[in-house]
Amino acid sequence: MTRALFLLHLVSVGTLAALSACSGCHRRSVPADAAPWRVSVERNGHEIAVIDPAMLARFAPDNADGDVRAWRLYTLLGDGVDGSLQPDTSVVVEDAQGLRFVLSVPEDAVRGRQPFLALDERGRLRAVLAAGGDVITALRRDGQRELHQERGSRERLIRSILLDSAREPLPTDASFELSASIDGAAGVVWSPHDFAVVPSLDIVPADGEGHRTAWTLRDVTRTLVGDRARVVDVAGAGGQLVSISASQWNDAKSRPVLRLNRRGLLKLEWIASDGSSCDGERLKEVSLVVVRRDLP
Repeated sequence: MTRALFLLHLVSVGTLAALSACSGCHRRSVPADAAPWRVSVERNGHEIAVIDPAMLARFAPDNADGDVRAWRLYTLLGDGVDGSLQPDTSVVVEDAQGLRFVLSVPEDAVRGRQPFLALDERGRLRAVLAAGGDVITALRRDGQRELHQERGSRERLIRSILLDSAREPLPTDASFELSASIDGAAGVVWSPHDFAVVPSLDIVPADGEGHRTAWTLRDVTRTLVGDRARVVDVAGAGGQLVSISASQWNDAKSRPVLRLNRRGLLKLEWIASDGSSCDGERLKEVSLVVVRRDLP
């Protein structure tokens, strides 16, 4: 599948300065001593727009309360930037640690939630998913936290954003939560919402469960963590642990996959290059993956 990707990249020097108030409205001017930052909007490696303090000052915030201001991403980009934001667009945020999380998928609009760019009370640029009236509350409630895992008001300190108009269908029978320990740091939890932007496979497992949706662990880490990431351990039912060596990870003849079982939970299996089942340690009810980015 050809994936149409758009990149917004934040270059920040120091802390964002607060924008001064505009008399009679919510528009703000940019102080002369404001720390420089810019969000480059790129498509196919070409910059098509820039979001910076000057651009935000041209738009009245969609929501504001004191020093906290929030703009709908559609207000800033809409469908006027080379069609970059269409109804089928998914928004993937890369945070300050280089980890990627799905901020929104098209189904969120049906639930009344939208992606926002916001400046919190400390002048930090954030990406927030919330209903319009709840975005300020979400920012104030969790403004001190670097990572906020609760679905519905997911916040990240932005480094970049991927807008993807060719995502995978969101599995309707999936109900899993997959914890990830990345470079020794816990606290990341992935859901079917996050897996919606990971390329999926349709496989027929050897246990006779019929056609099931699956994701290779290589695609999961490449999409949600980065190109250099790999899984070294997988934990599942009863505390069982399966380790994956570097040679297994790089083996072109077999791939470790996470696939859905009948209850919507994840199971570790191995498939050959042609998609058929092959030998490898299996694990039921996968709940944790240990990911490293500093290994060869």
